[in-house]
Amino acid sequence: MAEFTEVGCISSRPKAMLADLVSSHTARMSFPTNYYLQGFPTVDLMKITGHRTELSFLKYIRVSKLDTAKRLSEHIKANWSKKLMSVH
Repeated sequence: MAEFTEVGCISSRPKAMLADLVSSHTARMSFPTNYYLQGFPTVDLMKITGHRTELSFLKYIRVSKLDTAKRLSEHIKANWSKKLMSVH
C-alpha cells in the first residue's frame, strides 16, 4: 500500500524488498528517533514511549554519528556564528 518497491537497501539481504523489511517495531522506533532529531523534548518523548530513564530511551532510539554531527553543526551555526563574528 505504501508503494515501497525499492530493492537492496540492507546489505545482509540485498535482494529483499523494502516493504518486507519494515515492521510495526520499525515504526515504533522511528517515531521517537525522528522527533528527537527534530528537537522535541526527550522528557516528553519518554512519556509517550513509556521509558522511565533517559539512558534506556537513548539506547532505544537510533541516532547515527552523522545525525549527531549535523545537529552539532546546526547548533554552532545558530548559536556561535554571531558570537565568533563579533570577536573579530
